Amino acid sequence: MPAQIGSHALEFRFGDYNGGRTSFAPKDSRPMAVIFRALTLTGPDGTADLVSDGAKGLLGGAADTVLVGASSSLPNLNFTGFLQQELSTRVDNVSFGGAGVYSSLKDYLLDDAFRTSAPKMLIWQMPLLR
Repeated sequence: MPAQIGSHALEFRFGDYNGGRTSFAPKDSRPMAVIFRALTLTGPDGTADLVSDGAKGLLGGAADTVLVGASSSLPNLNFTGFLQQELSTRVDNVSFGGAGVYSSLKDYLLDDAFRTSAPKMLIWQMPLLR
């Protein structure tokens, strides 16, 4: 996408997701449309990966604190916002709903993002169930 100096927005829209009308990952129950492992910006001063370029990344790199959980940790419930306010630090939320707290943690610990930039603090939210 050619761009000029200034603020820009790049919007991704999806008409379907895993488990919707199609199933591109039949063993993965998460209703995801895409997962970004790299998003590269190239300009006259070089190249930067917006997702995984550590502290140099244009999105600020990985946070020192990461939240892993299940549907009770999803953004619409604002648990991440609560943690950020109480801890006075940015918290990255890698939780997903529908597969349980163990799947989120397993997937995060096996992901390259964890291996290349492990957080200083990992919060594993486990809801109390009766």
